[in-house]
Amino acid sequence: MSESDHDEATETSIAGSDSHWSLSRDWERIASLLIAAAYLLVSPFLFPADSWAHLVADIFIRLLSLAFPLACIWFAEDLAEYYRDGNLAPEITTPSPATFVRLGGWVLLLLPVLLFLLIQLLDYLYR
Repeated sequence: MSESDHDEATETSIAGSDSHWSLSRDWERIASLLIAAAYLLVSPFLFPADSWAHLVADIFIRLLSLAFPLACIWFAEDLAEYYRDGNLAPEITTPSPATFVRLGGWVLLLLPVLLFLLIQLLDYLYR
């Protein structure tokens, strides 16, 4: 096998992979992971727990609440392709644009910060 055949085989195996990872979306994955980690680190200080069990439960609940927004951001293309012609009301009969799925994930991920800022603004305006 010559060197050019080896290079051609390598290019084919890379191009033929079914990976949906792209370098252009890596910044979104890293940023969303950093925001999620910040939520997990800051929440025990903002909402102190009464006991060790409450702290563990709080972190577990926050992990579960971060799973869906992170999935929407990280795997928007795969989630956008899902549709169902069943007993879902309203029925989803066509795939969604991946950009909307990713945008929805960002809104859900940043919703606590947006609500906090809204409360601070209302408190400042009506004080």
